[in-house]
Amino acid sequence: MNTIYDMTESAILIAKLLRLTRDNKIEWAQKKSFGFPEMGQFQTTIDGDLEALVWSTNKEAGFRIFEKESPPRLSPPLGGFYTSNPDVPFVSAPLLPIPERDLVAISFDHENGAAQGEIYVNLISLLEVARRSSDKVEPKIDRVKQYLDQLAV
Repeated sequence: MNTIYDMTESAILIAKLLRLTRDNKIEWAQKKSFGFPEMGQFQTTIDGDLEALVWSTNKEAGFRIFEKESPPRLSPPLGGFYTSNPDVPFVSAPLLPIPERDLVAISFDHENGAAQGEIYVNLISLLEVARRSSDKVEPKIDRVKQYLDQLAV
């Protein structure tokens, strides 16, 4: 994480995602962060199996692009059962998590983030516009404006 390659590519990707999100061309969804209630995470799908994730805690913020690998295809053994016990059908098998592979990943602590310059500023801006996108803030603001315009007449 934070290699020269990751920093260079992330700077480009963050700037593009920021611009496209501001233009309402990319929508973000808030992702639950189990075990880390103070963490805010926002995720969007890019081209099917690629995902972008931005996150922040009270100490640091980060960005990653990762690839979701296809889950293994399971086929039931003859008879549709995993074991010799016919009372355990194939459909009751536990779901396996889909593995992820990072393409680029960076993180900065907030204390020294400003020293990183434009990439940190863009990352924090992307976090804010991703939050606004996931909360559907813009349509709500437009609705308030329309309501206030109606009252002014």
